[in-house]
Amino acid sequence: MTLSVPVFAGSVSVYAATQTMTDSTQFNRMDGVLKKNSAAEKKALKFIKGTWYTQGGVPYHNKTVFSGKTVKLYAPGSKKVLYRYKIDKVTKTSYGYYYRIYLGKGCYDGWRLYLKDKSTLVTMGNGNPYSTSGYSGTDSLVRHK
Repeated sequence: MTLSVPVFAGSVSVYAATQTMTDSTQFNRMDGVLKKNSAAEKKALKFIKGTWYTQGGVPYHNKTVFSGKTVKLYAPGSKKVLYRYKIDKVTKTSYGYYYRIYLGKGCYDGWRLYLKDKSTLVTMGNGNPYSTSGYSGTDSLVRHK
């Protein structure tokens, strides 16, 4: 199986220039999965530490708090944790970092942090750092409501 990654030009997806890789090399040559509890992983987690809010759902923004590998999701205006997850894998990528969480039953979710724009965590909901499957603009996170 190959993975084709679109290159974005403005708001239009351009498939003329794509990057193709095989499953066997996908997580070896292209990705740098950071060792658990390493200095590199701790540095990557510092980029997302703190409180973030969903972009969509105005005026009702869900709150997400990152502390180390712990992810806590809150409903709008609530102080009670709605969901709690652990980041199980941090991957250094060509664009920045990918933070993956395990949802259970073989399903994953995650966020991309582009180092050129550290103000947004882009939701990519399938656990693959280079796939655009599961993209959600409204569930992507920003620092302010």
